[in-house]
Amino acid sequence: MKTIFNMKTLAHFLVIAGVGASLAIAPAEEPKAVLRQVEETLKPVLAGLAPTPTVEYSAVYSDCLVVQYRPQRFMVHPHRSGFFGGWSTNLVEEIGPSDRGFVLRVFAPQGEVQQPPTPQTVQESYWWTFFNKTFIAGTTNKIVWTLSYGVDTDAKLLASLKRALGSLAGNSTKNKAEPDGSANGSQPIRSETNRTSSAAGSRR
Repeated sequence: MKTIFNMKTLAHFLVIAGVGASLAIAPAEEPKAVLRQVEETLKPVLAGLAPTPTVEYSAVYSDCLVVQYRPQRFMVHPHRSGFFGGWSTNLVEEIGPSDRGFVLRVFAPQGEVQQPPTPQTVQESYWWTFFNKTFIAGTTNKIVWTLSYGVDTDAKLLASLKRALGSLAGNSTKNKAEPDGSANGSQPIRSETNRTSSAAGSRR
């Protein structure tokens, strides 16, 4: 069984409800159109990286763009759902960032979303994940994104990725109310919403 880190976690919080478009701004676009805009915005940041990052549209979620740079496969014990919980004795494979890599997932939900408070940084078993959302300037579109990174991932690269995604907001006041968690001195917190990875998991 193969799973991909953060897909199930973030998708769990993306509960969609219909929203009417405001006459003052452009109507919401289809997810693929929004994600293509995101892809174009990220190109200058990704252009100089070696090895070349992979940029793919999820085969599972129609509203998700996945960018991977130096990814790595991990074998972990998933957390059981249900009343008794606990860690499964079965190992599953997950894709996450290597020590110097990152995995960026960008969702383009249509309508209102329920999700973890943003921005926030969550410490996982083998990496950290930054959660945030950006309202696209001049439209009713928004993106919800997670940036997972390793202990030695270039801080300037991470900052460039965050700035690129933030630039889609223009001067939106919605985004100003939610500053970048990495810039305001906030500390990573331990994940209570994502129990996919176990500290007892084996790594390869």
